[in-house]
Amino acid sequence: MKKSLSYLLPAVVSFIFILMGFTQFSRNNDNRIYDLLLRFKPEITEQKDILLLDVDDLAISKVGVWPWSRSIMADGLILLKEMGAKYCVFDIEYTEQSPRGINSSFLEKKLPQQFDDNFTVINQNISDLFAAVAGGDISVNDAVDYIDQLVEINNSVKDELVKAVQSVSRDNDEYLGQAVNYFGNAFMTINMFKGEDDSVPGMLKEYSRENIALKNISGIILIFYC
Repeated sequence: MKKSLSYLLPAVVSFIFILMGFTQFSRNNDNRIYDLLLRFKPEITEQKDILLLDVDDLAISKVGVWPWSRSIMADGLILLKEMGAKYCVFDIEYTEQSPRGINSSFLEKKLPQQFDDNFTVINQNISDLFAAVAGGDISVNDAVDYIDQLVEINNSVKDELVKAVQSVSRDNDEYLGQAVNYFGNAFMTINMFKGEDDSVPGMLKEYSRENIALKNISGIILIFYC
């Protein structure tokens, strides 16, 4: 009888505590005990040199919905570099190609000025040609040669403006990569593949093996994405 009780009593007590674990009363007591024990644990000393940049509601209302474009992150890296930050660690993965962005500064400031400058040259050349013909400095027959030159100048200006318009579109992935390189000590997440990825350029694989991958280990290829 005593031997049976020695087995039965622990089983009953365990069963009771298991049932209590499913009740709100037990959960509240667990939280109270946890909070009480935290008071006896010394606080973790915060490193003043580490700054966490949180994307909170205020940041989203100022910049836009999350995730932010890589151009914004690149601008942030450049600003942090200028403010004297030594290291930057990203906890977000950049594994897929992002859509091309717009260089708003170039679009709003430099491009209009470039149009003004080039069309000023065109208008001045046209005015000079007609003024020379009207003043008798250039005959009508000789004006044909000047017209051909004027057409060549206009075509050159057109090509220059086309290139300028095309530069409005910016590869944000490349821009972020350039910002990371400028910052210097920026650490990004990595992805490991079980096998080789045929879409990755051979030059990038070779660079990873020589400069990034661990030595004396075979069968693993580390590919970094920015």
